[in-house]
Amino acid sequence: MHEPELTSTVAVGDDRVRMRLSLPRNGVVVVAGIAGAGKTTFIRDHADRATTTVVDPEDLRDGARIALPSKLLHLRHFLLTLRAVVFGDRPVIIHSRGTSRLLRRVTAGAAALRGREAHLLLLDAGRAAAEAGQRERGRTISQRRMDRESALWDRVLAAARTSGALRRERWSSVTVLSREEATALELCFTAAAAPAPVLA
Repeated sequence: MHEPELTSTVAVGDDRVRMRLSLPRNGVVVVAGIAGAGKTTFIRDHADRATTTVVDPEDLRDGARIALPSKLLHLRHFLLTLRAVVFGDRPVIIHSRGTSRLLRRVTAGAAALRGREAHLLLLDAGRAAAEAGQRERGRTISQRRMDRESALWDRVLAAARTSGALRRERWSSVTVLSREEATALELCFTAAAAPAPVLA
């Protein structure tokens, strides 16, 4: 198993810390966070779509001729995730809320079956910042739904910081990033790819 290499540097004349996260060339990265945390922005800024497969529901919304019901959108996103992880060879970056244990397990498990490492990036934006992000993008969710998602998200962060529960879901790594750290991060698929499994 390849443990991702996270290095930090400070550029001359710049007080911001630059971080570089090196991952296997066939790695699977799930970028998770509550609605408005900045997942789509992170993917837009860090994914080279010429060499990386991106699974983002924003692409489905933008490409649909009519507005898709939420359940149908989530189903299509799930199926595209499985197709990219199981049948693709390029690195994959997946946009996810990250609060469903079942979906996390299925994604990490499918990657493991293909001999690919799955890495979970948790974008830790506070609720106020996330709600501001929703208003900025022009699409908000109800307070009741936000209450529910925030409670679930807090459990995910607690599991990432205080126990090995998330790693037991077969993630190769779990990394929590603040918005500032996410902005400064350079995501690179340059390390040696994980070997494919040997079938008996």
